[in-house]
Amino acid sequence: MIFNKLKNRFNKILTKRKYLGLPRLDVDLSERLNLAASWLKIAHESTSFQGVSAGYSLTSKKWEKAYRETTGYIIPSFLAYGVKFEKQEFIDQAILMGEWEVKVQNKDGSFGEKKEDGSVSQKVFNTGQVMLGLVSLYRFTHKNDFLSAAKKAADWLILIQKSEGFWIEADGFEPKAYQARVAWALLLVWQEFGQKKYYQSAQKNIEWTLSQQKDNGWFENMALDSKTGPWTHLMGYTISGLWESGQLIEDLELKKRVFLSIELFFKNIFPKIKNNGFLAGEFDESWKADVSYSCLVGNLQLAIICLKFYHKIKNQEYLRKANRLVDYVCEKQITGGSKEFLGSLPGSWPVDGKYAPYFLPNWTAKFFIDVALLELFPELESFS
Repeated sequence: MIFNKLKNRFNKILTKRKYLGLPRLDVDLSERLNLAASWLKIAHESTSFQGVSAGYSLTSKKWEKAYRETTGYIIPSFLAYGVKFEKQEFIDQAILMGEWEVKVQNKDGSFGEKKEDGSVSQKVFNTGQVMLGLVSLYRFTHKNDFLSAAKKAADWLILIQKSEGFWIEADGFEPKAYQARVAWALLLVWQEFGQKKYYQSAQKNIEWTLSQQKDNGWFENMALDSKTGPWTHLMGYTISGLWESGQLIEDLELKKRVFLSIELFFKNIFPKIKNNGFLAGEFDESWKADVSYSCLVGNLQLAIICLKFYHKIKNQEYLRKANRLVDYVCEKQITGGSKEFLGSLPGSWPVDGKYAPYFLPNWTAKFFIDVALLELFPELESFS
């Protein structure tokens, strides 16, 4: 009963608009971007700048504690937004985020999240996402503390990587295709230090990830564990990790294989995107969908790679699909209400969907910022 009341209350403050077909939504994307960025700024302030709050809970009506993983990859978004819109406060907060990440880094170089008993976990994926932020901050500020922390994290990743290229220690004891985003982070460290060990580690992971793809474009091991199907959010992680790594690797044959694998993935998921932009929140290996909800953050992540693909090959189909996905999510952004709501986006639609129900995650706002920046400034190709 309480969930239905929350859902109804949430619906009332959403923008109402009937989708009429293919035309783009008649909204000011810059304005929507500003709303999302401002909300994410408040999410950071809610923790007294001790990392970005994971998000706002519609059930507890409270901000969650800081989330180290997503704070890491929010950093490049704040830097890009601050530069493009000449908002120094976002740059300043990105630096504060990075300083906090360095402060909470585990002694072995890893990053994780704080447990109920006060200890901190070791997480491969989380470590990679924080590295993305640290390298971006080093490139922006030239402060060695950020790069040293990224290198320490990269050395830990290499130490525990399996010979096949994946990681299972400190990440649930099952290989994950979405660890391709960790390979991307390793390649960024390789670019800064030039040491082949970082490149080779990333290359091994990309090779393994490609080996997980089936003839129908599906990647095995995209889910959190073998007992569940993956949300489109985790598909977005997998595809973005492959794409960004593919832009950096030197092996032309491997680069081509990455490109073709992403093309095959989109060939099979594109028919699942409805004219109104709805995409089911999760699928199984035969592309059978759970159409009861849409995972909004997954829509945004896939739209980002569609736009980047379009910028490379100028295939209009990728642009059309990206537009539909973004418009569908844009309709769900909260454009009124108090500061806890204004500019935010839920994890699922409907809001009680299976991904992050009754929750406004910081990462939905982050990827909305990224896709909006990419639409407005196509030259921003590698920050997301």
